[in-house]
Amino acid sequence: MNAGSKGTKKCQREWGDHLIAVRYRRDTVSRSLLTTVEIVVDRRAEFGSTAKNISRDKPVALRVDYAEADLRLKVKSAGARWSKQLKLWITTYSVAQN
Repeated sequence: MNAGSKGTKKCQREWGDHLIAVRYRRDTVSRSLLTTVEIVVDRRAEFGSTAKNISRDKPVALRVDYAEADLRLKVKSAGARWSKQLKLWITTYSVAQN
């Protein structure tokens, strides 16, 4: 149910504008009704909307999954260096964009 719909009033009072949705589920094992809520816990500008303000030479950190061997090789060959401490690849914004 979307926030503001019938059956969401109590949650709407508690969570206010942070409330997105309320769901009711039946637990057949314990024979009970579960109420779950979807709420907003953080709101910030999208990465894409601020990207034009970032210098192309600014250092950035990239997380590349171990299974992504091709991507890891591409990042490494583009000049990125591995940070043991952060466990991330460090490169420039321009390299990360490509």
